[in-house]
Amino acid sequence: MATLAATKKEYRDSGLQDNTAYYYRLVPLSAVGLAGLPSKVRESMTAPTPEPPAAVRAEAPASRAVCVTWTASPSEGVVRYVVERAPADSDQFVKVGAVEKTMFREGGEAGTDLRDSTKYLYRLTAINRVGAVGTPSQPVEVVTRPPPAPVTGLSAASGEVRCVSVAWTPSPETDVVRYDVYRCDATNAAFTLVKSIKGRTTTSFLDGGRDPGNLADQSAYEYKVRAINAVGAESADHEPVKAVTRGAPPVVAGLVAKSGQPRQVSLAWELSPDQKVVGYEIQRAAQGEAAPARIAEVSGREKDNFIDRGGSRWFSGGLGTLPDGTEYRYQVIAFNTARVCSPPTAPVSARTKPVPVAPSGLSTTTNLPKSVKITFRANPEKDIVCYVVEAAADAAGKFRELVRVDPTAEDALACTEAKLSDGAPRCYRIKAVDRDTLESPWSEVVAGATKPLPPPPADVRAEWKDDAAVLTWTASAAQDVKAYKVWKKSFFSAEVVATVAGPECRLTRAQVEKKINVFISAVDADGLESEHSAVLAVAPPPPPK
Repeated sequence: MATLAATKKEYRDSGLQDNTAYYYRLVPLSAVGLAGLPSKVRESMTAPTPEPPAAVRAEAPASRAVCVTWTASPSEGVVRYVVERAPADSDQFVKVGAVEKTMFREGGEAGTDLRDSTKYLYRLTAINRVGAVGTPSQPVEVVTRPPPAPVTGLSAASGEVRCVSVAWTPSPETDVVRYDVYRCDATNAAFTLVKSIKGRTTTSFLDGGRDPGNLADQSAYEYKVRAINAVGAESADHEPVKAVTRGAPPVVAGLVAKSGQPRQVSLAWELSPDQKVVGYEIQRAAQGEAAPARIAEVSGREKDNFIDRGGSRWFSGGLGTLPDGTEYRYQVIAFNTARVCSPPTAPVSARTKPVPVAPSGLSTTTNLPKSVKITFRANPEKDIVCYVVEAAADAAGKFRELVRVDPTAEDALACTEAKLSDGAPRCYRIKAVDRDTLESPWSEVVAGATKPLPPPPADVRAEWKDDAAVLTWTASAAQDVKAYKVWKKSFFSAEVVATVAGPECRLTRAQVEKKINVFISAVDADGLESEHSAVLAVAPPPPPK
């Protein structure tokens, strides 16, 4: 088998069969190659193959994981163990690992080929240091853990705006790492994955992205949730839950519009019962307009009124800008957080307050000294606070305010313009103003005048009778002349020398003196004095020759 040096004291025979007897002898050789007598024959037997390990046990410590333990083989020189696995219904074992220790673990991570709730057989074979392979151990049986339990407490909230809130109870299994949410809607009979929620304790999901979301209005959705553990094992499905998204808000009820307001219309309505309503849109159509248009927006579900002032931020005298006496149609629409609008209300109509009618029955005087009295009829409106009277010299002239007449005063429907010139023509117009400061159109212009001066006397004559100058004249044409004044005119002034009731006056010679210049004026019942007549020179007749 081998030739060794004389100094060698041992030889290792390898490649032998296990548990087999072999016989050996030694033959000495001289330096020149002469062989001596063989030694005695010695018997030797190779060791048997390693015994299989004892007390093999297999358990499933985690999802899709198996742990196999055993007692070490009693055989000498065992250096490792080969682990084999087979399905429970097969004897086709395949090697799944080789270890030096007395424990083997496989699976427990994503990608393992172990399946949930599956029965497997495991056996072990000991291998010694010379590579001798023992007989396999008796197979042991193990069943892998089931997948995560179905999710419990699953719920889906209906009535949200374009979104659905889904919630469930946290899985008690500590190796659950996420939840997969599936949805089915009316357009798709199959459930599709819509979201993976990481973390065992995160147990809610808002479908639609946010509130309000992007789901359809008034639509039904079904949901189911699966729990997934660290190795990717999925739970069975819980019974699906159903939710319906919120539809459009209901029609706003109780819309009323108040007529008779100055340049504005007040609207009121009942609050929407839809808690998701966040405001109301106001629509208006004027006379002749077919469809109403948006004019304003009211924020807040709790707001139940609106005043239409015409859309202007600035108001004259606190009033709006809607035309007077104009009818409008109104509709109100409620809208929610997603701007989903309710159907419009049935139109309601209202008319703004008309302006007062123009005052009528206006009359003026022409026979009052230095003044004109204006009278008129009361307006039919019950809320007139004053009448504005304006005057001008003529109808084409510039009118100026004369007075504001209080309708509650004692002489409520009259006023007087005083301190005018005699015989002055005047024109007047009136407008009514109500308590809301609405002004009527101007009345028709009516002319008036102050009383003119009496016409002066004419044809003044003088005749001497009985040593006195008798003055006569044509009477003034005025019907109410009460007296005539006889004036003596000097170079710088004039003085009244007599006042008489009729068109005749007697002056003594003493009053005439040598010669005087006289003229006559007429005075009427109101004290108005006419212009002077022509001047007449009066002198005594010459003494007889």
